[in-house]
Amino acid sequence: MSESDLVIVDAEGKMVSGSRKVSSEIAMHLLIYKLRPDVHSVVHAHPPCATGYAAAGMPLNKALGGQLGN
Repeated sequence: MSESDLVIVDAEGKMVSGSRKVSSEIAMHLLIYKLRPDVHSVVHAHPPCATGYAAAGMPLNKALGGQLGN
């Protein structure tokens, strides 16, 4: 990830800067700001590990123990 990957939006979700599309999950991000005034940024990323969990239909908080080889 580099600076050119960043998309900056205002409090209504309107893009202020960046060349990529605003995340389809912007409403959730804006809700976080509304509910948590102590939060000053949201990083939306798709790390390979999380993508693997999603592709396998597993929640990110589920332990892998006992799942291998079944």
